[in-house]
Amino acid sequence: VEDWVYRGALPSPANRVTLQDFICTHHWVIDAANGHLSRGVCKLCHAAREFENSQLATNWGRNIRRVS
Repeated sequence: VEDWVYRGALPSPANRVTLQDFICTHHWVIDAANGHLSRGVCKLCHAAREFENSQLATNWGRNIRRVS
């Protein structure tokens, strides 16, 4: 990054995407699941990316006790 600053150059588009992850602590708003992928947009920097929807049922948020 210092090299870009000292040369007065801008990072390539690919490097800008990489740098964005270091600059913003993303807060994703993800569309409802409708197919394999859902689009998410960061509330802070408006970056967009695709999130994979799970095909497997999960037990998140549930306290399940197994009975032998």
